[in-house]
Amino acid sequence: MRRGGPTPALLVLVGIGIHIAFVAVKLTSVPLTDLDVGHDGFYFSAQAEDPFILDPSTADTLGDWPAYRAARIAFPLIAYPLALLAPPELALLMVQIAFVGLGVFGTARLAEQHGLSPTMGLAFAVLPAALISTAALLADGVAAAAVVWLIVKARETKPTAATLWGILAVLTKEAMLLPVAVVALGRWRSWSRRDSVVLLAAPAAIAGLWRIVLMLRLDGSGAGENLTWPFQGFYQVLTDVWLPFGLWADLTAGTLTMLLAVGAIFLFARSWREPLSSAAIGLSAGLFVVSSLVLDLRWNSLRIAGPLFLLLLIHALAMRPTDDGRMIPATP
Repeated sequence: MRRGGPTPALLVLVGIGIHIAFVAVKLTSVPLTDLDVGHDGFYFSAQAEDPFILDPSTADTLGDWPAYRAARIAFPLIAYPLALLAPPELALLMVQIAFVGLGVFGTARLAEQHGLSPTMGLAFAVLPAALISTAALLADGVAAAAVVWLIVKARETKPTAATLWGILAVLTKEAMLLPVAVVALGRWRSWSRRDSVVLLAAPAAIAGLWRIVLMLRLDGSGAGENLTWPFQGFYQVLTDVWLPFGLWADLTAGTLTMLLAVGAIFLFARSWREPLSSAAIGLSAGLFVVSSLVLDLRWNSLRIAGPLFLLLLIHALAMRPTDDGRMIPATP
């Protein structure tokens, strides 16, 4: 583990400062109450005042997929105490920026575990998932930070902490169950069977029970229309939207994200039991099954990759040459 470099507190402050400056610039043209307009952040703003959807009017604001949207409870639930004292948009923004700090700190720890400078932590602050979440009050930044800490705690052989971060990740975005599941499977040999099972079962059970409760109380299946067969969503948006309308920037971002996901599967296949590799494989697999509704815009394609770009970067920088000229990871 490499030592030296800026202190974690300084890195966190710089990361948070980047996002505060980003928001300050954005607020010169968009009021705080309009940050979420046109995005799912609009629904989180409603949920932040009523995360358990106890008021029927809250369900009415969740569009045509109320059970699906309400299932992503972690982000608005954390913001709820703040929303009692401040506008829900401000509460969500404060939580998002706080999780940027946690993500920076966690990434610095992860970088050190791989023999890199903790300054790498700042890479989290400029992740598309983090920046776009701050810009539109979305949950991807919180989910990304949770996955980073899941990896850190799995590498430290702290299954209870890893499970708690896994629960947070899945309750923030259901797609995070895939990286949690692959990390749990990867730890099957090195942890006790019980710890591995709990890491997979606890997030799945808690999120599943909450979704069942919502499906019984609210309209809709709870599935939304954001998942499809592998690569079907990419093919549909490519042939129905990007190419016909000449949306080359969206096509470039979406194709790049998908190619990196496919590459990550092959890149990490041999080391899939290592937590960083496990999480990267799970995140990549999740991208294959998203629908065209998610992939249509370039910022959507980039943000839903979560911390995948970050994991690829850490892996690449941690590679070291052997005496025979091969490149291998610096740490097991």
